[in-house]
Amino acid sequence: MIVIAVIGGLIILGLLILAIPIDLFWVMETYGQPRFSIRWSWLFGLVSQEVPTKGKISKRKRKPFGRKLRRINLLRRLRNGGEYLQVRGLASRLLQFTRQIMQCLHFEKLEIDLIIGLGDPAETFYLFALGEPFQRWLNFRQPFPVKLRYSFSEPMVQGYSKGSVKLYPIQLAQPVLQLIFSRPAFRVLRKVIRNRWQRKRSVSKPR
Repeated sequence: MIVIAVIGGLIILGLLILAIPIDLFWVMETYGQPRFSIRWSWLFGLVSQEVPTKGKISKRKRKPFGRKLRRINLLRRLRNGGEYLQVRGLASRLLQFTRQIMQCLHFEKLEIDLIIGLGDPAETFYLFALGEPFQRWLNFRQPFPVKLRYSFSEPMVQGYSKGSVKLYPIQLAQPVLQLIFSRPAFRVLRKVIRNRWQRKRSVSKPR
């Protein structure tokens, strides 16, 4: 009985801790030198951490064309993500997951003004299909300026975002588990494994 009581008490304590909100504050800018900073605090400020901006780099350590190379890598990752968005059922499942997550967020301040382009009009359209309902939902529910624009002609990521939000960890359990164990997630996992296997096979194949 004592063991059961201790286990039950630990479970209740864990649930109470997960019911304490996490405060998030962030600033992101992609004009010129990309800058990103985020700070979070939990347990009423007892646990906190700040991720500083990467702009504090000495001129000696800066490599030529480093800024352009980082932007190319970012656009390449976005393009690879656009390939997986074409998996059957994933776009609708991510849209549902986004709505569930947004219901768990309690915004205190939010400003978004971004121009996004993946280089491929088809992939950019898939991104538009996800981002447009998200933008309309925010503008309808929250009194904050949210602007998401899309470039179908060239790859680019430009704009800024800043704000603060409260997040209750216990509310994330249901949407995260539903996404992980959904059929589209298994299809994406199968595609990732197949792509890695084909990449390793092409590298190990003798010329």
